[in-house]
Amino acid sequence: MQPEKYFAVYDADGNRLIKTPNILKARTFASVRGLSEESDKGEKKPEISLSDVGIKSPSSGKKLSPEGVKVDGYLRKAWDAMPDAHEAFSQVTQQIKAEKRKEVTIKLANLRMNPKGFIHQKGSQFAYPMEESAWRRLLPICRCFPSARTFMELMDTERRADTFNYMMNRFASSDGLQSQVKIGLREIDGKRSVYRFVSTQYASWGADEVLDGFISHIPKGGKGEVSYNPKTTMVRATVLFNSPNEPKTGDIFKLGIRLKTGDKRNSGVSAGIIAHRLKCDNRIEYTVENGDSMYEIHKGAVEPIMASFNNIVGKASSVFDRFISDWNKLDRPINQTCLWGRSFPDVPSALDWAVSNGKITSSVSNNVLVEALLSGYDFERGTSLQSLINAVTRAAHTSNFRPDVRTSLESQSGTLLKELVLAERVLA
Repeated sequence: MQPEKYFAVYDADGNRLIKTPNILKARTFASVRGLSEESDKGEKKPEISLSDVGIKSPSSGKKLSPEGVKVDGYLRKAWDAMPDAHEAFSQVTQQIKAEKRKEVTIKLANLRMNPKGFIHQKGSQFAYPMEESAWRRLLPICRCFPSARTFMELMDTERRADTFNYMMNRFASSDGLQSQVKIGLREIDGKRSVYRFVSTQYASWGADEVLDGFISHIPKGGKGEVSYNPKTTMVRATVLFNSPNEPKTGDIFKLGIRLKTGDKRNSGVSAGIIAHRLKCDNRIEYTVENGDSMYEIHKGAVEPIMASFNNIVGKASSVFDRFISDWNKLDRPINQTCLWGRSFPDVPSALDWAVSNGKITSSVSNNVLVEALLSGYDFERGTSLQSLINAVTRAAHTSNFRPDVRTSLESQSGTLLKELVLAERVLA
């Protein structure tokens, strides 16, 4: 005996809002991407939808103009030439790891400077040059050089070292110099240097580790843009996924996430989900919409920062998985799809059956409607589910029907798109 099938709708936290054997009732309660089937054998938590991450769902409109189709072709060639995200990010990760970063913690009162201007611990023979940003941070954290940096930069390195050591010896027992400081060391071009001084409250989570975590969450197949500035330690990265289908106005044709992180004082980790939505049929005008995001400074325990980061990147990954699946479903041959509980050998057969059985309706006669749909199909033939959608949309845009009939057909093409996303694959 087969278990009874149910349809359920969940909120963003995974809480079930409704459970019903009536699919139409479930669909009116939530968008199709909030829908998840379940049975008495167990419940399945749905994947996260765009609305769950702060981005409005797609709303397909006009097809691309002839010029827009050409532009789309050029853009796809440019997309194909972009580097793979995992490979691009891995290269930057290796570049950062090659710096052989190290962190040591010492008491402020034990900092000294040698005649070359190199910083070292009192009594130690190991001294290191300071990068500019580290030097700018050194005097403020020592608290015994008020407004002295500009003046000390006018000195030669030997006089500067004498002055620094004199003041550090003079105030060595003061309360301000009894705290600890984290000193960041790294190697660039074979030379070791100090690249940062930070307090012990600084949460050390390197950009290479952030990128490693980023890569581990993101599905394969995305394209990447990444930059690393060794001087500032700033990393900026974006991973994008592109729809394989020709977009219409209102469609989201790219989904991605942006990342920014750095490893010096006052830096932090930020990540945010983005979506590219087509605005015009010329394929040039589009908007970049921002969804959920996070930002945490490098302060306190590392674990909460990592948890916040993993949460947003995990959400993004779930959305990417769903959209990649949906985009690819439209490329599926119609003869390998169970649609409306049936299988069809080709697109014209599906269109004819849909009209005869009220799946596609109009105030004109069925014969006239089928003729218009087949005419739309003949304009751009194909065997995929996308071809079926294109036939309905083309009929809405090119037929001689009244405006209200054409509007109704265009609306039904959007509803039909959701039907096809839910359609199940069958054996060919």
